[in-house]
Amino acid sequence: MWTDRGDDAVFSPGDEIRIKVRASEDAYLLVYEIDAEGYVHELFPYDRSQGGVEGHRTYDLSRDRPDAQLVAEGPVGEGYIVAVASLDPFEKLPWYAQYLRFGPPHEVLDPFDEYDEAGRNTS
Repeated sequence: MWTDRGDDAVFSPGDEIRIKVRASEDAYLLVYEIDAEGYVHELFPYDRSQGGVEGHRTYDLSRDRPDAQLVAEGPVGEGYIVAVASLDPFEKLPWYAQYLRFGPPHEVLDPFDEYDEAGRNTS
């Protein structure tokens, strides 16, 4: 994974962010951003698919997503873009990323609790 500005890039609010990814073989891909306040936002897959990608093919997340443009916005601070690839579909996400597929939680997630597929606390 890389951006058009390389490693340790600095973006200002309003700047377009161009993110490209490529897997070395066919895989399932999950790309998310952790913003300056610690919120997690799913960037890929964006269409509720399982995120299957072809190996050795470059995907431009900024251009391949028909419904959105990736733009830096506030609050100002340090954020991270994370890409995870797997040979198997992502069935169970880590507790902090479980709501990526189901929308924002209606309550604060507790790392020691368990949640069902609708994001409801089952503990």
